[in-house]
Amino acid sequence: PWEENFNTMSNYGQGVLPDCFKGEDIWTTSNTNLSDYQVGENDTHYLYVTYDDHDLNTSLITPMFNLEAGTTYNFVFKIRKEAGDYSSQGVKIKTGLGNTHEIMTTNLNYFSDFDYGFYSYYPIETTFTPVVSGAYSFGLYVSFSAPVHTISLDSFSMDGGYDGLIDPDTAPEVYDFETALPSSFILEETEASRCSVVTESTTGNKAINMKLRSTAVNWIETSDNNQKWVNNQNGINKINFEIDATSQSSLFMNFDLKQFFLNNPNESMFRVVANGNVVLDNIYATSNTDYTNYEVDLSSFVGQNIRISLQQLGRNLSNTISPSDEAYVDNLRFTNTSTLTVEDFNFTGLIYYPNPINNVFHIKNNTNIDKVEVYNLFGQKVFSIAVNARNSDINFRELPTAVYFVKVSIANTERTIKVVKN
Repeated sequence: PWEENFNTMSNYGQGVLPDCFKGEDIWTTSNTNLSDYQVGENDTHYLYVTYDDHDLNTSLITPMFNLEAGTTYNFVFKIRKEAGDYSSQGVKIKTGLGNTHEIMTTNLNYFSDFDYGFYSYYPIETTFTPVVSGAYSFGLYVSFSAPVHTISLDSFSMDGGYDGLIDPDTAPEVYDFETALPSSFILEETEASRCSVVTESTTGNKAINMKLRSTAVNWIETSDNNQKWVNNQNGINKINFEIDATSQSSLFMNFDLKQFFLNNPNESMFRVVANGNVVLDNIYATSNTDYTNYEVDLSSFVGQNIRISLQQLGRNLSNTISPSDEAYVDNLRFTNTSTLTVEDFNFTGLIYYPNPINNVFHIKNNTNIDKVEVYNLFGQKVFSIAVNARNSDINFRELPTAVYFVKVSIANTERTIKVVKN
């Protein structure tokens, strides 16, 4: 845990900041209450800035913190403005690896209100779960609509972001999110993404929806789909929680998932991280309206607390009724034994797209695919491909327009997919 209350400094004044803080000289630290609103929280120590010019740059960068991938942190500071000041002031919180403005590329939060902190300090809370481990700092970028006003800041802190542990022995049989979201679940958004419990319009079922607020403007494309998570953190939603597995000898986590994509399934992805390790990697959207059940074996992590982050990455937001790059998560449960059949286990992570098919049909799975066979409506085999890999690209280019059945074989188990060739 880290705190900064400005009460241990040897000097105070304009341009004087605590060690490792960076900001313009207009920021002023004070050890004296200057007015009814220029006061510290519960003491006389605080930081303030007065806007007396529209062209002022008002930003502040915190010290750097060594943060672990997959661990959820809570960054908090408190803000107070002049009583009766109804001008608009906003604060954007960014983060990045380092402590310069250039690396502040992840926009975590934007807060703007007219009446915050009139009579007391107002907390600005930001949740952050790093995608990669490293030394991070947080940048505060303050905007305003009218000069000659003052805001004060105090009570900075950083600590673990979890609110209680999930005990598999006493947890509900299933978390179906039909009632209030349990406090142990932390839904993490960025300024560009949205993660919330919603009621599905077609079924009335409640689930956690992970999607964008706006289409990604600065999407960085790469052929390495794992690197997409690092390059495009503004488009990530996360469901975070911590499990008390200290007394468990084995542990499995199951959940239902359905994903949609607008333009490209490689731009709508899902994964699961446990204690910083990716344990279910890059499930791609299929736009299938039915849920698929996934199981994650957490047994290698038992004997300690397990920090879980279910993560969704998307690029595109639909402006029509068409689905966006988004995911729905429901019916999360914990068991001590696997609930999957052999067939379920073999086909865990099976995805396929597009359907209908124009030219190429893509199949991916978490385990090796032995072979793929294509049949027509009369049950006649059109062709067969030996795959022996986790993915296969099936060429339908020369086939006539029709309905086909694609039989996927894995370790003496089979699954058949009905497809349409345009």
